[in-house]
Amino acid sequence: MELCPPRCLVSAWLRTQAARCGSVVGGKAFRGELVPTEHALAEREGREYETAEELLFRIRTAKTEEQPVSKKKQGRSKAELR
Repeated sequence: MELCPPRCLVSAWLRTQAARCGSVVGGKAFRGELVPTEHALAEREGREYETAEELLFRIRTAKTEEQPVSKKKQGRSKAELR
């Protein structure tokens, strides 16, 4: 007659397996292995793809070209407080 392991051991084993599965799925998701990446989609659709480095450069360039906008003071003036 074969003995079954106690419930607490099975439960602990299942929790361990679930944690391992979760970390595997999380790792795959982080590396972009679960769904196609934007680069792969753009390549498949025949459109251009802008890397993060190119995007950041474009944003920095646009920010330096903008004219600084003066901010109007918010709140009450000193005369209004008297």
